[in-house]
Amino acid sequence: LPECEGTDYRQWTNCQGTMTLPDGNKYVGEWKDGQWHGQGTMTLPDGKLAWAENQLPECEGTDYRQWTNCQGTWNENNILTYMTWANGQKYVGE
Repeated sequence: LPECEGTDYRQWTNCQGTMTLPDGNKYVGEWKDGQWHGQGTMTLPDGKLAWAENQLPECEGTDYRQWTNCQGTWNENNILTYMTWANGQKYVGE
């Protein structure tokens, strides 16, 4: 895929781009229709891998900030809106 153009990730589609969240987490990967889509990775501010697309081990507890190796979707306000666990359980937020 080509590199995403511009700085407004909401406009990115069918491209490869990098987004750094306010908390320092960084997503690098594929985008479609302004959302993470396809292959990608999330790294923590200290450089540790938080998750990689298609790796969905189970997450424990209720504080998603403590989860590692989880896959999810955040909205434009960086609020978790969707999460999938390896066992197929899903979280769908607002």
